[in-house]
Amino acid sequence: MNPAVIFWLQILAALGYAAATAQGWTAVRQRGQHSLTPALWLGAAGLVLHTVAVGGQVVTGGGALNLGLAYAVSLFTWLAVLQFLLAVPFLKIDLFGLVLFPLAAVVMVVEILAPNGHALRIDVSQPALLGHLTLSLLAYGTLTIAAVQAVLLGAQERQLRRKRTGLMSRILPPLQPMERLLFHLLRIGFGLLTLVVLTGVIFSEQIFDRPFTFDHKTVLSLIAWAVFALLLWGHSHYGWRGRTAVRWTLSGYGLLLLAYFGVRFILELKA
Repeated sequence: MNPAVIFWLQILAALGYAAATAQGWTAVRQRGQHSLTPALWLGAAGLVLHTVAVGGQVVTGGGALNLGLAYAVSLFTWLAVLQFLLAVPFLKIDLFGLVLFPLAAVVMVVEILAPNGHALRIDVSQPALLGHLTLSLLAYGTLTIAAVQAVLLGAQERQLRRKRTGLMSRILPPLQPMERLLFHLLRIGFGLLTLVVLTGVIFSEQIFDRPFTFDHKTVLSLIAWAVFALLLWGHSHYGWRGRTAVRWTLSGYGLLLLAYFGVRFILELKA
């Protein structure tokens, strides 16, 4: 796709996400009933523009994907917003847009300003690689939404502990439904992450053209998997919740980000 066209699509997508952010925060600051529906529609418009832009950057000829760092972050953010908007009719998570939309707007601006860096081209004509990549994106997207939920839960729990009634306590659901939603998202994300780890181990030679090895990305991903596994086990057996759940969720998510984006950042610095 023409770089000038992609540039303007990125600009418009960033403006769409920014407008959704402004509309959303304006709505929740209003006393009484508020609706985030206009913000969700603005965010959906930003997502459509983002879809065309990221498609023009990531998808290349010959069945290959260009997953350089800037493009990978854009694709990752795009999937998180897509999963969020698809889940809104089924889960009470419309407030997540207050965090995801501004994040997406920032990512679009950074992508415009960032240098192209080292291109990581991946051949997705292989079914094993395509399946592994799809599962990875779904797992990361789901756990991104879980991390957003953990941030909101942490802010809500902090206000309750300090006996303050701020904006968060007014607009968010009660604490127990918030915690149930967090662990629901964590179970889905953990299940997907388990499949990512298994497919990476079993089909390593088909996916990566080499036997399974414990490199930095693999070790960090396995530690993140263990963090989420321990959190779910502790919640089931010892009732871990509240600040403990928030800290473990954000720790596991941070390890996942470091596993891929941290390694990719170092590789691009060396390139």
